[in-house]
Amino acid sequence: MTPTSRRNFLALAAALLAPATAESRSTTAYRIDATILALGLPVYKRRGAGCAFVHVRQEQGAVHLQFAAGSWPEQARGLNRYGSLEESVTAQDASWFGFMTSSPDKDVRNRDAQPCTATRGRLSPFRAEIETMRVQIAPDLTWSRSEELYRRVNTSWRPEPAQQLPLRSATPTPFLYAVRTGLLQGHTNFRIEFHHNAQPGELELHRDGELVHGRITIAQKVTPFRLWTSQGSAIPFRIEYEPMRILRLTMERES
Repeated sequence: MTPTSRRNFLALAAALLAPATAESRSTTAYRIDATILALGLPVYKRRGAGCAFVHVRQEQGAVHLQFAAGSWPEQARGLNRYGSLEESVTAQDASWFGFMTSSPDKDVRNRDAQPCTATRGRLSPFRAEIETMRVQIAPDLTWSRSEELYRRVNTSWRPEPAQQLPLRSATPTPFLYAVRTGLLQGHTNFRIEFHHNAQPGELELHRDGELVHGRITIAQKVTPFRLWTSQGSAIPFRIEYEPMRILRLTMERES
């Protein structure tokens, strides 16, 4: 897939969530570079191993956010991973929908299928509702065809009632909205509690000029990351984190 067709794909994917009646909307695309680390030092870098986009839409008192990312298998040594998280937030509540593919099942009976986990739900005062679904997809269904998976997941939910969970917060905040809030406020130090898939977590941000050091804590697991963004902007021009000790992913804004 050429760079031009990849940009067209991102625009198409974002347009799925951007109706013409929106009051304001924006889409930011990123190139993902992957760096292999040894003892914390870079030993190999693959430029354009994947791509990502951030989509923001505001209309009728609601904020709609989406972050999606995936690998290009031909540029990432066959790695085929992608996912998306969407949130819609109003003054009364918040809803989300997300999915993520994972490595194929090692069971020989399922070697021709790739698992994908999807969740959706709603946050309201002192309560969360969540539905979870696991589907098997063809291994050749890649990031460039994620809209097919998107449609499949949205039409495959079981007609079972959502799981009801109690929350301690009267104003539970979803993850993407928590990050957006912290970046817009622009404080040197910022901390907020959030919920991801109805699970509580904590976000911490420390700003040093354009560089923002971040830390996410969920169930005692800490994930550090770094963002580069202009003061007062909620859209980073660079994102960097290490999903594992030997891998660093860097997202560079392209549009």
